[in-house]
Amino acid sequence: MIFKITPDQKLKAVEICTEGPADLSGFNSIFQSIVNLPDWQPGKSIIFDFTDLDFSGFKSVDMRLVSDQVVRYKASFGMAKWAFILSGDLQFGLMRMWEIITEDRVPMIINLFKNRADARAWIMKTNMKAIS
Repeated sequence: MIFKITPDQKLKAVEICTEGPADLSGFNSIFQSIVNLPDWQPGKSIIFDFTDLDFSGFKSVDMRLVSDQVVRYKASFGMAKWAFILSGDLQFGLMRMWEIITEDRVPMIINLFKNRADARAWIMKTNMKAIS
C-alpha cells in the first residue's frame, strides 16, 4: 500500500492519495504519519483518495481492525471531518461498514464521495461553517 500526504492550506486540510493493495499496516502508517505532521492539529479535515486502492483482499473483520487503529489515535484526530473518495461498489460497501463501526467510537464527521470536487466542496463548506 503506497500513500502520499499533501497538506492543503486553502482547505485547512490534508489529502492522502493511496494506491496498490490495501493492508492493515498501510492504514496504520497513514494514521501515524498524519498525526506526526509538523503542522497537525486535532480537528483538521482529511480527504482520503482511495480511487486507486485495491480492497479486493479486505473483509469485514479487516474494516473492524482499521477502526480499532483509528480509535487508538482518536485524541490526536479530534472532532475531524473525513471525506473519502471512492471508485466502486466494493469500496463504498466496505467504507460504509467502517463508518458504521467507527462513528460511535471516534468523534468525527464522515462522508463518502465519488469524485474529488464534491469531497473538496464538502470540506470547504463545513470548514466555512466552523469559522462563521
